[in-house]
Amino acid sequence: MDLFEPEGVKEMLAEREAIAREDAGLSALAARAQAQADTEAWRHQCEVRYVLRMRAERGREAVDEYLALVAAKRGPAQAEKLRKDCAQQWQRGSRGAPGEGKA
Repeated sequence: MDLFEPEGVKEMLAEREAIAREDAGLSALAARAQAQADTEAWRHQCEVRYVLRMRAERGREAVDEYLALVAAKRGPAQAEKLRKDCAQQWQRGSRGAPGEGKA
């Protein structure tokens, strides 16, 4: 399964949906919503780590450029959420290493 291809994403969502139906006993509609929410949260966590590594390796200017692209593609609210979450993790000492998120 290639998660960077549309079919890979569909397959992953179907798998997450099936797990939610079986493990939590959710209806198909509720399981689909849960799978999408889980996937978006995971994507956001990965993006935060990516931006933190970018800052550690290439500096703040690279991050500012990236956030400008996010704002252009997904809107200012999404860019601001990403910026805030990155700032919070940076303040807690995370520099984007896998599994390094700080609670």
